[in-house]
Amino acid sequence: MALDSARRPDALQRAVLGMFLVSGAVGLVYEVVWLRVLTLVFGATTLSSGCVLAAYMAGLALGSWFWSRRADRCPRPLRLYGRLELGVALSAAASPWLFGLVKTIYRQLFSGGLSDFTWLSAARFVLCLPALLLPTFLMGGTFPAMARWYSRTLDVGRSAAGLYAANTVGATIGTLAAGVWLIPRFGVQGTLAAAVVANLAVAALAIRLDREPLAEADEEPPDVPDEAPVSLAAVRVVWAGFAVSGFAAMVYEVAWTRGLVQVFGNSTYAFTAMLASFLVGLSFGSALAGKKIRRIRDPVACFARVEAWIALSAVAATACIGWLPGLLLEAFKSTGGDFAPLFVFQLGLCWLLMLPATLGLGFILPLVAKLSAPQLGGAGRGVGLPYAWNTVGAVLGAAAAGFWILPRCGVEKSVALAAALNLSAGAAAWLAAPRSSPSRRPALALGLLGLLGCVRLALVEPDPRVLSAGVYCYPQYFLKMQAERVPVRRAMLVHKLLYHEEGYCGTIAVLNLRSGHRVLQANGKTDASTGDLSTQRLVAHLPLLLKPDARDVMVVGLASGCTVGSALLHPIQHVDCIEIEPAMLRAARYFDDYNHRCLDDPRLTVILQDARNYVLLADRQYDLITAEPTNPWIAGVNSLFTLDYYRLCARRLRPGGMMCQWLPAYNFNPGEMRSALASFARVFPHVTLWAFPRLRADFVAIGTFEPQRFPALAARERLTGRVLDDLACVGVSDIWTLAGGLLLDEPGVRGYLSGARLNTDDDPWIEFSTPHHMLAFKGSRGTVEDTYAGAAASRLVPDAGFHRAYRLAGGPPPPAGSGPPVLRPCHPAAPSSEATLHPEFTDIAVVEAAVNTAEGPAVWRATPVRADAPPTLAALFPSGQTRRADGWLTATVPLR
Repeated sequence: MALDSARRPDALQRAVLGMFLVSGAVGLVYEVVWLRVLTLVFGATTLSSGCVLAAYMAGLALGSWFWSRRADRCPRPLRLYGRLELGVALSAAASPWLFGLVKTIYRQLFSGGLSDFTWLSAARFVLCLPALLLPTFLMGGTFPAMARWYSRTLDVGRSAAGLYAANTVGATIGTLAAGVWLIPRFGVQGTLAAAVVANLAVAALAIRLDREPLAEADEEPPDVPDEAPVSLAAVRVVWAGFAVSGFAAMVYEVAWTRGLVQVFGNSTYAFTAMLASFLVGLSFGSALAGKKIRRIRDPVACFARVEAWIALSAVAATACIGWLPGLLLEAFKSTGGDFAPLFVFQLGLCWLLMLPATLGLGFILPLVAKLSAPQLGGAGRGVGLPYAWNTVGAVLGAAAAGFWILPRCGVEKSVALAAALNLSAGAAAWLAAPRSSPSRRPALALGLLGLLGCVRLALVEPDPRVLSAGVYCYPQYFLKMQAERVPVRRAMLVHKLLYHEEGYCGTIAVLNLRSGHRVLQANGKTDASTGDLSTQRLVAHLPLLLKPDARDVMVVGLASGCTVGSALLHPIQHVDCIEIEPAMLRAARYFDDYNHRCLDDPRLTVILQDARNYVLLADRQYDLITAEPTNPWIAGVNSLFTLDYYRLCARRLRPGGMMCQWLPAYNFNPGEMRSALASFARVFPHVTLWAFPRLRADFVAIGTFEPQRFPALAARERLTGRVLDDLACVGVSDIWTLAGGLLLDEPGVRGYLSGARLNTDDDPWIEFSTPHHMLAFKGSRGTVEDTYAGAAASRLVPDAGFHRAYRLAGGPPPPAGSGPPVLRPCHPAAPSSEATLHPEFTDIAVVEAAVNTAEGPAVWRATPVRADAPPTLAALFPSGQTRRADGWLTATVPLR
């Protein structure tokens, strides 16, 4: 592309703005990819993410400071910009190799004994810094270089406004593209490659467009002629205020994200909508500054007014968050839960909420650049040095908000504190402004209003039960309540709040519901409850009954503690529970009556760490790993459902070890269910799938490296006393109902998974696919039916759910008035005819279930003849057993 800058300056300016827009998009794509990759190394905790972001922004600040002086002395700033972009592209292309080196060093540090929390966090930051320093250092120089070139025809304030607006619009596009389209379609490494290619194109175009050096006469364009001179002391006050504003901006972003997560959920799409809304507000504010800045005669007083406006807008926006669940419910009712319109609604609502404050935040940079350029003697320094100070403030704000302010103050008080900082910066500028400035009076009025808002926000806290409603996850319940003329707020206030804490990774609440159930919620989503004990206990008992010789056990996730408590009922030596959120230890105490007071058991060690990070770093070996993490549509949790994670877990197992993985079929469509199980089965060659009558859509996968055998004798001995009492909620009353929970045997799993797509770290498609149908409630039944249709063993359901499970298993409707029918096997390899019953016996059962016993292969199923008497085991191998020619074992046992 060849353009003559002398004849077509407007076209050239548009081309340069377009390049800077693409540069902003590429920069955010890099940030998203690097954060995703490095959190797999350091863990998905807020502290780890904060270390990565702090290192990223520290590189930007250092680069902006370093290159600002060189940009002012460079006669060809456009060429400098192109070379900087070329360096960013090449260093970004090398980042996977650097991250691999970081991973190796980090593992060596951990295995060498570095486990102290403070030192480990410091090590993360120190390792992130060199890995990200070169590309971010070069990125930091692009803004000063571009401002130097662009200011040849415009004053510094307008050039900074136009460039910042274009770059932030690009960042918004990059955020949406990476979070909605690029990673789901091309994977993480494909997205990184696309960003590198776009970066190279920008670099090549910038170098090609550079035709001639800037004329000396254009180096320092005159600013507004009638503007009153500003003292260096006043400018320094503004610089300090600008740094404080960067600190406050990051506190707002972190606090608003935490508050909005409870309203919109914490899927990757929800986080994308929040970040994009924040960025688009900044771009609008900068564009507004570009139009207004030439008419601003007293920039210092204007800075004070804008700071007061930011504080007032921030506290007003935060006060409105409590009303958003009702609006989301109305949107769900209008859209029917369809993903696309709901996502657009969330995006629009976030943008409207954040717009007033982010307009002010975006307005400040051009204003500060306008003040700084005359004092610093150049456009590059006028933009670069204040931007560096602002970024330093943002680094400190991001770290302080995630590590200290939010966990101790909560959302409302955190915003009030940040608003007070804005007011302080504005007050300092107000005092430094000329007394005769007409902007001082409106700045004072806005400041007083903002101060009143801060006081109200700090003293009047909204009821946490409303934000803990989880409308985004349970809209059907609230629609039913709405039909009874009960709004969301009233529907939640009938429940009793027992515990509430802003944790490091989320907002944790324990409530007693009006129904009598006790629930533990993370960001409004129920992660454990007394109404959901079946799953929590099953993922402990099932693997320990299948592997009764297990002594050292690792449990992924504490939550209510019920899984750990059930595991400790078995004669095991030690349990390591890996929990990411410290607040869960305090919340679990409210379930002591249900988790057998597991936290008091000396055999338990709770390790506060990300589970993915732990299996990467730890060198301890286990006999059994059992995992019931939260749902994979939640951002960061999908890394506990990937092929790469299961490979790490396999390294933590001793020879003969076993892994148990919970799979929420109710969240999956059939393709996702196959993908989740296929990723597990790719690592563990011998996999069975289990489900029980009361857990129709909760599947449990058991993986081993040797063929699985059903240890019938040992399991029968273990299935007594407290273990048997604990399993009553699952409907397991004897050895036969336990065996009847087998849904897919090993050949059945292999047949079911034919052609399934793998879910990997690089292609985390389940994370991006499941939110599309999560609220449509269309996938659960189809997934259960699809899995049951491939079942090698059918289900024993002796309760009222029998007929429903029978229909799901593919059987014809039972005759009217008949008792529980015999469930026919669905798998093609299974016999097609029912076993023969002797008509002279009225209280016998034919026992069949597809398992392997210690005595060899056998297929049992327990089918009651009498509707009112489920079968119980009289003898493990009764004398009347026979083995049919096809290898199936038929046994007749009397009913008690």
